[in-house]
Amino acid sequence: MEIKYLKLLQDNPYEYPAADENNRYPIVSLSITEINDLETSFNNGLAFPLAVRELLYLAGKRCYALEYGYQGSIQKMQQDVRKFMQEWNRELTRPFLVIDVYNILDQFLFVFLEEGDDPVVYRAEYDPNHLPEGQWYEAMQPNLSTFINKKVQYVKAGGSAF
Repeated sequence: MEIKYLKLLQDNPYEYPAADENNRYPIVSLSITEINDLETSFNNGLAFPLAVRELLYLAGKRCYALEYGYQGSIQKMQQDVRKFMQEWNRELTRPFLVIDVYNILDQFLFVFLEEGDDPVVYRAEYDPNHLPEGQWYEAMQPNLSTFINKKVQYVKAGGSAF
């Protein structure tokens, strides 16, 4: 797959490039077949936006810029978040893909899948206490590539992505 949006991630495949081989923590990709399976499950068989496909292709199994949950699987993360959404009586009526969970019982990051090739990143809280009444998610970054690129740059500078 040719990479258009996430070249910085492609060019920086290791969390710790200077470390010895066992401690570099590389990104790990999903296969095209695995990406197609996710598209079938979570986007009615339609192709994901290009930046989302690139993220999954480069780092769909492991990405030092994102947390895929304690189970470490994009598929399981989708299922867990949707289960918690039901428990909290939360609904998203547009197709979406979760890209990160933190405090899995509290918050997650996602993109809507019909916002163009480089969709906006949203942050959601099941039980928000600082958002306006009735609102449980908000736009966080202008787009996925900006979000990932900022995280990669921060890690390259010696910071933690989290």
